[in-house]
Amino acid sequence: MKLSKTLLATAALASLTAAMPASAATLVYNYTSAQNAASNFSFTADSNPTPQYPSADGFFADISNYKQNGIANTGVTFAYFYSQSAFGGINVNGFTPFGPQLYSGTSTAPTLLTGSFTLFADVSQTAPVGTLNVMAAAVPEPATWAMMLVGFGMLGASMRYRRRSTKAVLA
Repeated sequence: MKLSKTLLATAALASLTAAMPASAATLVYNYTSAQNAASNFSFTADSNPTPQYPSADGFFADISNYKQNGIANTGVTFAYFYSQSAFGGINVNGFTPFGPQLYSGTSTAPTLLTGSFTLFADVSQTAPVGTLNVMAAAVPEPATWAMMLVGFGMLGASMRYRRRSTKAVLA
């Protein structure tokens, strides 16, 4: 009886978790300089950030895990994403390479883009300075977590359940 209650509760939890929509993805940014290895950086940001001070030129967005040449810098907590009308690109820690607009939508409701972007030293966009690679971080969906929990629950239940042994009597 207890096993059926456990399975029923686990199945209910799995169905609730599987029905929940996935939250915004975490994006991983890696910038590789073509000229100066000292300006390589990486950080993470939410794919649907809450923009700070949005304008026609772009917006500020919170970032985390900022590293320059692999060394963490906890003082850098935001980046400025420029609109195409402001020559695109990004400003992180005072470094401003220009290029394509790195988000879709408006500066008041942006969605950050993924892909590989060539960035330039000036607004004429003739002198490439590096490449910005943006990809989604690998995070399991809620349904995957639910399936794993159901599997562990069933494994635990099967370990608790003991078969009664029967002895054969030969006459």
